[in-house]
Amino acid sequence: MNFENDLTTNADQLFDWLTEQMDLLDHLVVCGQRQCDAIATQRINELLAILGEKQPMLDRLMTLRTMIVQSQSLIQSDAFWPSAGRREQCRVLRDNVATRFQILIDLESQCETDLNTNRLSIRQQIDSLDSGRTAANAYQSQSTPSPRIDFTSIG
Repeated sequence: MNFENDLTTNADQLFDWLTEQMDLLDHLVVCGQRQCDAIATQRINELLAILGEKQPMLDRLMTLRTMIVQSQSLIQSDAFWPSAGRREQCRVLRDNVATRFQILIDLESQCETDLNTNRLSIRQQIDSLDSGRTAANAYQSQSTPSPRIDFTSIG
């Protein structure tokens, strides 16, 4: 990327990237809340749909992050900024993006905890059913078979 030709456009491009990051993160937070709800209510199909919805946004978010990181040395240069006001706008936006990233990370962590909790709950339910089945099978094998009388010899 060559930022030397048009400093205003490039500072504007950074602002656009940060704005897009913010929009994506806001949407991902909403999806994350829906994800936690789907996990809590064990709606697996909805959970899978939400995860599918999130993936393109996460991919785009990583692309934006990569572009910003690759431009970091130029962004740090005073020559990159057309004005102190634009620099401040981008700084504020960058701080807001960092805050949203943390919110998303915390939400994803909560979803993972809820998923693990529900996984254990489901496993316990299955184990309980399996234990009940084992007990019933053991009881049936211990019960005395009813006596059979052979009537073939009676004429």
